[in-house]
Amino acid sequence: MTYTGHVENGTIVLDEPVALPDGAVVEIELAGVVPNAGESSGTDTDGRFPLRGLAYRYDAPLEPAISEQEWAADE
Repeated sequence: MTYTGHVENGTIVLDEPVALPDGAVVEIELAGVVPNAGESSGTDTDGRFPLRGLAYRYDAPLEPAISEQEWAADE
């Protein structure tokens, strides 16, 4: 399910009333983020850090990249 909302005084407020149970796990993704005046936009003028400020995602950061059968270090 996807809901939209906004931030008021540092608190996320959903645009529509939603009944979520206590302890429900939620994921928040910022959409259309505009930096405040005087705040870094995430890019630098000399281009040394081209990925700074971009969203990233790890689907399974602790899972091995290859299966144990393909791993040759234990042979």
